[in-house]
Amino acid sequence: MLELRGVRLPMGAETPISLEFETGSITAIIGPSGSGKSLLLAAVARRFSPPGEILIAGRSLSGITQKEYPLYVSYFDGSTPADFGETLHDFLLLARAHMKRFLHPFGEHHLQAADSAIEAFDLDEYRSRVFCTLPSDALRRALIALSVLRDSELLLMDDPVAGLGIHSMGIVQRALARHTMGGDRTVLFASGDLSFAAQTADRILVMEDGAVVEDIAPESLDADIIRRYFRTEVLVSRNIYNGRPEVHFFPGT
Repeated sequence: MLELRGVRLPMGAETPISLEFETGSITAIIGPSGSGKSLLLAAVARRFSPPGEILIAGRSLSGITQKEYPLYVSYFDGSTPADFGETLHDFLLLARAHMKRFLHPFGEHHLQAADSAIEAFDLDEYRSRVFCTLPSDALRRALIALSVLRDSELLLMDDPVAGLGIHSMGIVQRALARHTMGGDRTVLFASGDLSFAAQTADRILVMEDGAVVEDIAPESLDADIIRRYFRTEVLVSRNIYNGRPEVHFFPGT
């Protein structure tokens, strides 16, 4: 379980953030630009230390050692490693480095995990290709696959589907569902794609000025909420398969 106790982001919000996230859940954070979505993820990812306390599995985030950290947290922010001349398969194996025995090669189960990720993220045609030469869409899918492969208790993702096509968005959505299916992994992601958030998450947090102003079920996301916080007019329809909201923006708004 992830727990935030009185966390204050450096944005002047009067109300601190105090929340609990059940293990096995997927939570989306939405809000206008500058609302604090990425900042909140960065705080949980230990990129900076805001006032308040953050606990993972009952342990204070500040007390988790650097060696232990990958077991607890995996953080995707869309950035590309500086040195990524390996093949895609070898690059993905690096996600498991914290789990293999020191001075021993990767075991068969790690190789199988990398193979499964390549299949799940539809990357088989790039398996032996040098990572830095992948097309942009495949490259982003591979970076997300790397974050999932770390098999950390908490997966943080900052705008994971930005720039992805419909096919890739569906792949990421299914991958996150599989990742939490066992009930022992938690996902927290920020997204500028409101439809993706509503279709993927079990819970939606709306942020404004560094505070969480709405904590709702995805089914409750409606035009009034979007108008209130995003200051734009939208049409919200319902997906015919699952009844969840799909957000349509009017041209020129």
